[in-house]
Amino acid sequence: MRRPLVALSIAVGLLLPACNHQAHYPADVVQNYMDACMATSGGNEVVCECTINQLQKRLSLEEFMKEDAAMARGQAPSAVVLEAVAACR
Repeated sequence: MRRPLVALSIAVGLLLPACNHQAHYPADVVQNYMDACMATSGGNEVVCECTINQLQKRLSLEEFMKEDAAMARGQAPSAVVLEAVAACR
């Protein structure tokens, strides 16, 4: 599960140049996302936390996993992901 999360976190890290909701994704999914995001965002923990929180508000776990898999196949981020990223600017 960890490998596909890298694609989503890379996209988030690249889309942000430079929030708090109770998580509903499993802890391992959140941790994998945070690890990958921290590695691709220059260690910007605030951005990584904000984006995972925004994604959890907008996407069910199933939708998040589908989005992540699509991005791992090279598809562009969806409007929902772009909105989550924009909310963290």
